[in-house]
Amino acid sequence: MASRSGKDGSAAVRASARDRARAEAERIRAAQATKERRTRAVLIAGAVALVALIVVAGILIAQQANKSYLEDVEVRPANSDLHGGISVGADGAAGTTNSGAPVLDVYLDFMCPHCVEFETANAADLTELREAGDVTVVYHPVAIVDPGAAGASQRSAIAAAAVANYAPEQYAAFTDAVFAFQEQELVALSDDQLAEIAADVGVPQEAIDTFTDGQYPEWVEAATNQMERDTGNRSTPQVLLDGEPPDVTWTEPGVLREAIEAAPGGA
Repeated sequence: MASRSGKDGSAAVRASARDRARAEAERIRAAQATKERRTRAVLIAGAVALVALIVVAGILIAQQANKSYLEDVEVRPANSDLHGGISVGADGAAGTTNSGAPVLDVYLDFMCPHCVEFETANAADLTELREAGDVTVVYHPVAIVDPGAAGASQRSAIAAAAVANYAPEQYAAFTDAVFAFQEQELVALSDDQLAEIAADVGVPQEAIDTFTDGQYPEWVEAATNQMERDTGNRSTPQVLLDGEPPDVTWTEPGVLREAIEAAPGGA
C-alpha cells in the first residue's frame, strides 16, 4: 500500500504538468492571437495602400484625360487658349472678348466646304452681334480636310495662328477674308494666295513672312486633336454656344443668331 506522501507527490506532479500544459496552451493561443493581429494589420495596411493607389491612379488618369493636347506644345500663338481657340470681341482683335456676352466657339477648316456654307449663312450675323458686344466668337482653326505638312488646311490654319500672334488687330478681318475668297471658288489655298489675302486686310509684311517659317504645325495638329476631345467629333464645322452644341440648324440664316440672342447674356 502506497504511502500518503507518495500519493501527494504524484498528485503534485500531475498538477504541475497540467499547469505547464495550460501555460503552454495559453502561450500558443497568445502567440496565435498576436500572429492574427499582425496578419490583419498587414492586410488592412495592404488594402489601404491598394485603395490609395487606385485613387491616385484614378486622379492621374482623370488629369491626363482632362489635359489639353496643347499643354505640351512648345510654340503656341499669342491670344490663343488651351483649346486651340482664338477669341474675338467687338473690335475684331485676337484675344479680346465681350464681357458678359454669350460665347460661340466655332471649329473651322478653311478648306471645308461646309465651313464655307456656315460662314455664308452666319458671318454677317456674327459680325453684327460681335461688334455690338452681344457675342464673343472664338475661332478654332484646324486641319481636317487637307492635313499634313503640305496640306492647304494646315497651311491656312498656320497663317491664322501667325496673324493672331503677330497681327492680332487684323484677325477677324483675315478670317472673314479667307472665307470670302473661298465662297467664290473653293480652292486649296497656296502660300501666295494666303499672303495676298492677308496683305489686302492690312496684315503687315513681317507678319506674313512668318506664315511659312514652321512655327505652328505642331499647334495646328494639337488643336485639331483637341477639337475632337472638346466636341466628340472630327469633322467641321463644329459649333458650341456657351460650351454646348446649340440645338439649331445653322445652315438656315438667322437661326443661330436667334439662339445667341436667347442665351444668357444675349441681346
